[in-house]
Amino acid sequence: HVIFILATTEVHKLPATILSRCQRFDFSRIAVEEIAARLTEIAEKEGISLTPDAALIIAKLSDGAMRDALSLLDVCAATGNEVDEKAVLDAAGMSGREYIERLALSIVNRNSEQALETIAELYERSKDMTRLCCELIEYFRNIMMIKATKSPEKLVVCSSSEIEKLKKEGQNMPLDAIIHAIEVFEKAFSDMNRGANRRTIMETALIRLCDPSLDESTTAILRRISALEAGAALTAGAKAEKITVLTEKEADIAATQIIAEKSADIAATQAIKLPEKEADIEATQAIKIPEKAEDKT
Repeated sequence: HVIFILATTEVHKLPATILSRCQRFDFSRIAVEEIAARLTEIAEKEGISLTPDAALIIAKLSDGAMRDALSLLDVCAATGNEVDEKAVLDAAGMSGREYIERLALSIVNRNSEQALETIAELYERSKDMTRLCCELIEYFRNIMMIKATKSPEKLVVCSSSEIEKLKKEGQNMPLDAIIHAIEVFEKAFSDMNRGANRRTIMETALIRLCDPSLDESTTAILRRISALEAGAALTAGAKAEKITVLTEKEADIAATQIIAEKSADIAATQAIKLPEKEADIEATQAIKIPEKAEDKT
């Protein structure tokens, strides 16, 4: 009457002799909406004032695990019965959307100074650089999904108003720059877990993103090539437009000059031909008169 329960996240490593003697149950992550609804239900029973935005953030941070979501709710409720978005961000060590947007804008504008000042401010507030790296990865991932799909609501866990805001913020972000940012922050996250200086790693990652010429990765090179192509296309378009305008003006000027030259030629020809004819007549008369006189003589 003994039942053995084997739990693993690497079921592919189990030999067939064991799998053939077991009943297999595959568990998947719980949807964010279901976790948020469950947290709201528990908060009502426990007398905790939980805002919808706070429940959604806790559900996203739990990554599909109800136990982790309940643990984080418990930590937030320990400071008071009112759990809002700020309380969740403080308990989880998150930076907040304002700082994420500021860092993203620094990358778009290639303003490394502003990015470093933001990192210094977050570091003084004891914000976790690893968590910040994850937030930036999620931010750029959401924009990537919005730009790459027609129905991002199915792939991005955000409210409709936040999705519209991300659409506006992503208008000035090329897709290659977004992918480059994700790759750089993923590498930074991996380096942070190896025990290196987390602040320095984050600062280095931001400087590379603000100045792609400092990054020798393939994605960074492709991003620089795309920027050059875009700049060349704009320059060529401006030159073509300028040439077209100048050509039209030059055509008008040339046409006017041709008309003036033809008029001058006609006038000059008439002025020259009349004296020539008169000169020819006078010369003929002058020659013929002496010839007649000589004949008479």
